[in-house]
Amino acid sequence: MKVTLKLAISMCKPYTLHPFYLDYEIGWFYFLCKDWSKAKKILESVASYSISKEMLGVFEQEFAKTLMGLKLKSSSSATIEYHPLPIQLQDNYIVFPHSVHNILKIAACCLGLKNEAECRYWLVTALVVHRKFSNVKTKNEEEFSKLTEKFLRRKSIALFTYELWYFLKYLPKLPDQNLLELVDFVKSHLEQVQKEGALMKGEFLVEFVSGLLLSVSSYCLIGNSALAVEKLDAILQVIDDLEEEYHYLGHHLLYWLGRGLAMEKRIKEAIDCFKKALKWKKCIFTIGEKIKKSMQLTLAENSSKN
Repeated sequence: MKVTLKLAISMCKPYTLHPFYLDYEIGWFYFLCKDWSKAKKILESVASYSISKEMLGVFEQEFAKTLMGLKLKSSSSATIEYHPLPIQLQDNYIVFPHSVHNILKIAACCLGLKNEAECRYWLVTALVVHRKFSNVKTKNEEEFSKLTEKFLRRKSIALFTYELWYFLKYLPKLPDQNLLELVDFVKSHLEQVQKEGALMKGEFLVEFVSGLLLSVSSYCLIGNSALAVEKLDAILQVIDDLEEEYHYLGHHLLYWLGRGLAMEKRIKEAIDCFKKALKWKKCIFTIGEKIKKSMQLTLAENSSKN
């Protein structure tokens, strides 16, 4: 036993000089604080150890192949140019189960620093790493890969960071003030899209539902149910026109509307939203069981009061 323990300690000693997982947690902290420069620097350091150097030999080829696959499906006019990886990959490779998540955070940092082109570059890089060099192949990693593809096909990536926060389940960790700032950003973004003459269909409808998902969930999290359900009628009028590819947004938005309505004691409308959300559960990031549980709790609470 002592021999085994001594061997384990001797093997771990080199890694104590570089606290890799601690660095990732610190980068995660700055990322949530929106200190984009610090977060990007740390998360790029994490990537330099968690991306295999084997990728360098095929990176350009895989990057081009990934772009070609996206162009076959996309009408987006955004151009994404290849360039060599802007970080130096390390020889002492570290097996890291969240390499794709980490790269997506780097992309979000680039967006926060107003460098949309570099953000899109890292999004494509995330797909290359996921498909060829990922350390894990979980359902969650696959869902984030699909989310990445969807954003690369969208004309606007303005809401990428906040959708990433949402699906990484970061929003409940944020103070109320940060959630209100998120709501203000979404409102400003949607107003700008409307000024550009977009109709409530196609790309704008995706932006509208995405923005309202972020706003409604934020209002619910801070306990302001009245504002959470304020646009209920407008949402229900158009949500059925949402393209199937983006049903994941409607699935989650209807869940949060149901929660807000339940808080407002509008039980029938809440149940209707939950039921509608369940019809769209065949999508990424499905929360079918969570919706069923919320519906059962809403019905049980209403029955106890009657």
